[in-house]
Amino acid sequence: MANLLYQQIEMLSREKHIEPEVVISAIEDAMVVAARKFYKTEEDLRGKFNAESGQVDVHSVYTVVEEVTDPKREISLADAKKIAASRRIWRLEAATRSG
Repeated sequence: MANLLYQQIEMLSREKHIEPEVVISAIEDAMVVAARKFYKTEEDLRGKFNAESGQVDVHSVYTVVEEVTDPKREISLADAKKIAASRRIWRLEAATRSG
């Protein structure tokens, strides 16, 4: 069952002849901008709209590397494992960069 916000998105999409994904993407982007301003951060943030709950989850995205050169975008594997263990992150995708 879709929530009220998603129903409104669908109604707006039909009225304005816009794909619902375009509206959802705009909402996600707006939440990322708001989070970036609120937390005063330059981290790589991503938003994901949940049609069931109507919530937009905003989270930081880091690349796991052997040697960190940009702390706002990268994290070491050891630090990533510590965070994953402490926050109960179930999936950790490591991308290492050579050189």
